[in-house]
Amino acid sequence: YFTFSKTNNPLNYGQTSIFWQPMGSVNLQVVIGIVATFALARLVFDIIVHKERRKFPMLAIGFIVLGASYMLGGLFTEHYQWKTVFFGLTEIAALSFSYFYFYYTVDFKKVDKGYFAYLMMVMGFLLTIEVVGMLQQKNFFETVFIKGEEFSRDNLYTGWGIYNSVAGAMIMCIPAPFYFATVKKSYNWVYLLSGNFCYAVILFIQSRGGMLFGTCIYGLCVLVTLWKAKRRLSLLITQGIILAIVGIGGILCWALIAKMSWSVIDRGMNDSGRFDIYFGGLDQFLEAPLFGNGFYECGAFRWGDNSIGAFLPARYHNTAVQLIASVGAVGFLSYCYHRVETLLMVFRKRNVEKYFIGLCITGLLLTSLLDCHIFNFGPGFTYSALL
Repeated sequence: YFTFSKTNNPLNYGQTSIFWQPMGSVNLQVVIGIVATFALARLVFDIIVHKERRKFPMLAIGFIVLGASYMLGGLFTEHYQWKTVFFGLTEIAALSFSYFYFYYTVDFKKVDKGYFAYLMMVMGFLLTIEVVGMLQQKNFFETVFIKGEEFSRDNLYTGWGIYNSVAGAMIMCIPAPFYFATVKKSYNWVYLLSGNFCYAVILFIQSRGGMLFGTCIYGLCVLVTLWKAKRRLSLLITQGIILAIVGIGGILCWALIAKMSWSVIDRGMNDSGRFDIYFGGLDQFLEAPLFGNGFYECGAFRWGDNSIGAFLPARYHNTAVQLIASVGAVGFLSYCYHRVETLLMVFRKRNVEKYFIGLCITGLLLTSLLDCHIFNFGPGFTYSALL
């Protein structure tokens, strides 16, 4: 996601957007071609001019091994074809492109350490505006606060994803304001409030996985901030006041909160068919344990409106299950090797920036235990840039 989606578009029928017209497809191809040309020219220029950057990046081996396993998914089965090879190539390209591109084109000694955190914080604010817009469009405030009726999260979807997608993206944004609360000496309490506000937005989205893992990331961000902040006392007092207000408000307004979160409470611990999907993935792994069955063989599982000829295959909504089913033990071990490399990079020469970038990535990886975020292109590019 992070791009428009026909399946998740609120205007799925009777759409008049330019992207549904033949000219829209041509325009997109032209724009992509221009951007790719300039990006390639910049990459070649920097490699030629800056000889000191002609090195082997730390994560290169892991990405190469993981990419090879993605492209070999389904090998020795009837499902192995050019389409699954190409999809594996696009998957690893999304996961690694920004990492390699920035490595060879950016002089990080001249870059503001907080630049990417600013981008993530801005993305969080934009997502907040989108969430508020969705709530207003579906009469959330009137339904809950005026009429006193229950509200369903099924009304919350965008042109690029549903509530789970929005929550997954928002979780990656939580650490950014907490980073500034940690490193800034003035107005750090404003950033602390912003971090708490980002977490509150996730609760309003009502994604169960988002609420669960968002709470984990939020708690870790608070702990790291209070541990590493330059002015801990003021932040400790501010955070204490926030939690006290939320606690008292929660007790006094519990009935209202229940109506806001009705769809979450109603579902309870219902797995939404996740375990059936997981067992289906395990069966696929047992059929081809070495290289899996490829990305396009998902048994009876068909998520959404994907047709047989669709480019994006159905997903297993769990990273481990997706790996063993699609690319087998080879792919799973390759992923583990890549993950070890990233952990070594984070904990080698530790600093505040690495802690919060690590929390952004951790948020993505946690939500991918119940969803397929890490296998979507938008989060993949973001993950790559964070690395």
